[in-house]
Amino acid sequence: MDELVSKLVEIAMQSADVNTERLADLTGMARVTLRRRLKEGASFTVSELDRIATALEVDFLDLVPPRGSRRTKAAVK
Repeated sequence: MDELVSKLVEIAMQSADVNTERLADLTGMARVTLRRRLKEGASFTVSELDRIATALEVDFLDLVPPRGSRRTKAAVK
């Protein structure tokens, strides 16, 4: 599930033409923390996802997989 959230964040970043460093600046997240969440599939907090959604001007729910989603890491590549 964490990998899917990371992928959804990356898709939103691409759509907004925002790189990792800029998103870290916009959200107040440490760059190393944001990179770890995106690349290692570490869990985002609800607060982090809320700040990311605000920074990227997307709906919070666009960054959260649908309930009951069982997509695997391979399915989102």
